[in-house]
Amino acid sequence: MKLLSAINRFRKINWITTAYVNFRQFGLKGLLKLPILLQYGSRIKAVAGSIIFEKPLQFNMLLLKCKNTISIQSGGRIILHGTKACFNHMNAVLVGSKGVFEIGNSFMANGLGEFNCRKRLVFGDDCLISVHTMFLDTDYHTITKDGSIINHDREIIIGHRVWIGCNVTILKGTTIGNDIVIGAGSLLSGSYCENNSIYAGHNPTRPIKSGIVWKA
Repeated sequence: MKLLSAINRFRKINWITTAYVNFRQFGLKGLLKLPILLQYGSRIKAVAGSIIFEKPLQFNMLLLKCKNTISIQSGGRIILHGTKACFNHMNAVLVGSKGVFEIGNSFMANGLGEFNCRKRLVFGDDCLISVHTMFLDTDYHTITKDGSIINHDREIIIGHRVWIGCNVTILKGTTIGNDIVIGAGSLLSGSYCENNSIYAGHNPTRPIKSGIVWKA
């Protein structure tokens, strides 16, 4: 059964696109190791060297399953600090020319998420992202007052072992601590650093339970 499951997973990989992306990003070593795997329908648009693995290259460090899109403008970067990261289906990652998107070990984004990074978007280790989530470290449009910009981009920092529920929106300037659960439908803008807690709600999102430990 395990063998059949492995064969089925490998049949879904677009090996031509996978080989091209790895060679473009990492040269011959990338072609031999294949640290990035793309299933059919997924694509990466990025200049060479814009995806960085801090660990030595090995097979299947970043897996893009069905119909994911990663777009990195020239000058932007994605930095992977661990050896396992997965985007499940139909996620969109947009990294601007000054953006840095950092991903910890054992990262999982389930589906239909939007990751918008023009400044800095950071996930710690063991983060689990549910469906229909949005991350925005930018407003995308400039607002000025008396000739000065008043809505600068601001980084989003998410700690270790954070589970983000479905239909959650996380806005610029947000910081989330460790061992935290974000309830479905929450809107976050600010600091949420009471560790081992569940946060939920709209305006404001607040801790509703403390002393918790969650398991994937």
